[in-house]
Order: sequence, then C-alpha cells, then structure tokens
Amino acid sequence: MSKVILYLAMSLDGKISAPNHDVSWLEEVPNPEKSDFGYSQFYGGMSATVMGRTTYQWVVDQGMPWPYGPTDNYVLTTNPDLQDNDEVTFISEDHFDYIRKLKQEQPKDIWLIGGAKVNQACLNAGVVDELIIMLMPVLLGEGTTLFEMPYDRKWLELSETITHSGGVVELRYKAKN
Repeated sequence: MSKVILYLAMSLDGKISAPNHDVSWLEEVPNPEKSDFGYSQFYGGMSATVMGRTTYQWVVDQGMPWPYGPTDNYVLTTNPDLQDNDEVTFISEDHFDYIRKLKQEQPKDIWLIGGAKVNQACLNAGVVDELIIMLMPVLLGEGTTLFEMPYDRKWLELSETITHSGGVVELRYKAKN
C-alpha cells in the first residue's frame, strides 16, 4: 500500500508562505552546494500528488509549465463543477475515502502538497502517513501556517533528521493514525 506523505518547506516560525501565498523566500535560502535538498529523490518515489484547489490555482497562476507532469494529480475541492483537464482530476466529494482508495491503487507514494486547510483536514482524517518538513532558516513573521487553525492535537513520531547545507534541516515524522 502507498503512503501519503505531506512534504513541504516551512520557516522557523511555522509559515509555508509569506502573505499573498508568496514563496519567493525559498529562492533566498542559503544553498552554497546548489543542492535540491533531496527533492529529486523524494519526487522519484511518488506516483501521485494531492493538493487543495487554492494551491492548484496558485501553481496555475505562476504561468509556468505544469511541474508535476509524470504523476497522477488530484485536486480536492468543494466545487463539483470543475472539469478535469490534462494535468489534474478534481475530487469534489468523499475526499478522504478517495485518498484511501488511491493509497490502495497507486504503485508508489502520494505527495500531499497542501495548503494549510488540506494539510489539517487530511491529518485529522488519518490519511497522512508521514510528514517531511524542510525547516528553512528564516523567520517570516506573517503568512500561511502549516496547518489551518484550529486543529486537533496529534502526536507524531520523529523518525529521522537530516542537516543540509545552508542551515536547512529535514524533519521526518510518522503520523500515529
């Protein structure tokens, strides 16, 4: 069975984006070795992505080619009128049952891309198996938090930490579902 892995970058003060969904600060992270911080290896282990409609729209609005091409891509939404396209399948009902079914069907793992509302809902629903948080050495002050408030208390089990160049720390947690 595939795992659902919440994988993202976060500031030291718990933000996944600055105001207005700005993630340009990620390009400023010190990276003297020009590393991808393990992203290529991580992405190579994925056969699907799941994201919320706001995150999907942000990606589309960037005006770049669709970055998740070789995977099956699913967008969780409450709007049943959205039409599937070449890049994504829109899921408008039974989100968590659908994700549980995906876990049975996908040959590799599933990347939960976010945002905060989807992260919180999926963790609370018990469909997240692992969290990989790339902790960036910056304080943003304002912005979008990792999880939308309020959320349920949830204990996680630290499985690994990896220190990357430039002060980036990779935290790996197993969810206790």
